[in-house]
Amino acid sequence: MIEYTGGWELIPLSIFLIAGFVMIVFLSEGMVFVGVLILAGAMNILYLNHAKHLEEQFVLQSFNAGQSLKCGLWRGELTLINPHNGWRWEEGIGFVKNDQIIGDIDLCKVIAEEPPLPQTIAYLGIYLVLIAFLVSIRLLIQALIQKENKYDPDVE
Repeated sequence: MIEYTGGWELIPLSIFLIAGFVMIVFLSEGMVFVGVLILAGAMNILYLNHAKHLEEQFVLQSFNAGQSLKCGLWRGELTLINPHNGWRWEEGIGFVKNDQIIGDIDLCKVIAEEPPLPQTIAYLGIYLVLIAFLVSIRLLIQALIQKENKYDPDVE
């Protein structure tokens, strides 16, 4: 999961994970729900990055198999990329044909086919296990604090 995340996305992902951990384990009961929502945001970042990676791989595999791609931002600005019309993929550059270069693979889609999506059950499972683990740590810390307060004669 984390292998598909890189660059600037690691900063908010790290902040979300640390903030969610602190809110669930150490803060009041009202902040536990906020921590759960923040960790959901972190899992969403991981899921979307995995989906983006799968889409890029699907586009490249389909292009290498001879299927046509449509690339562009706007409907009127689309470019039809077909390996039979002289287009080729060059690593580090993008799709190249004579003097035309389309360097951003995220702008390209396979014609009449949808890319595969990652399995959501894996992300949901890891999310639920993480929440259960953090809540159990919270309960353990609260039990230790209550035990310490029980034996401390200075606490009223």
